[in-house]
Amino acid sequence: MIARLLLVPVAIAAFLAPSLQQPFPHEIGTPGVEVQHLGKAHLPKSEKDAIVALVFKDVAAKECIFPGRTLQQEIDLISTARAALHTGAPEQLLVQASDACHCGMTGNCTFWVLERRGKEFHVLLKAQMVHLFSIEASRSNGYRDILTSSHGSATLAGLVLYKFDGKKYRAADCASVQYELKDDGNPTGPPKMTRTKCGSG
Repeated sequence: MIARLLLVPVAIAAFLAPSLQQPFPHEIGTPGVEVQHLGKAHLPKSEKDAIVALVFKDVAAKECIFPGRTLQQEIDLISTARAALHTGAPEQLLVQASDACHCGMTGNCTFWVLERRGKEFHVLLKAQMVHLFSIEASRSNGYRDILTSSHGSATLAGLVLYKFDGKKYRAADCASVQYELKDDGNPTGPPKMTRTKCGSG
């Protein structure tokens, strides 16, 4: 059950163009890219190896396995996507972990934006507590803005709008999202969105 919950944000994603620009805050849309599990992604072995090294850089991979999985299954379930965030730069890679060290019980996981520079990948963004993400139509310093949401409960979520500052992505705007539910569990209407102060970074 836990494993299935953690895969929901990325396993069902399909290729869709970025949504039309909307003022912040707004509900998160589709990812805007095709997201695949690393085990099935058509990436060179060198890129797959780099992604695995990045995800497990500061932790012991064998200690991050969810019950019922093997280490290889854990690696195969890392989510990846190619993205053209800047027309004048190489394609970027979006990566979202799925293991016990980088994910919480509510399905929020660590998320990275990587850009190839020579033979290495440079980290443009590392964000924790990411449930869903979408590539926005707006740009900052040539790079598309990125919106992430965190899952707090059935009625509460958080939004963070990341903008590129010339060197990396930083949290530029944040908001809380509060839903009211009917007895059947469906929302009564659009959620209430309130701007909040972003944390450091």
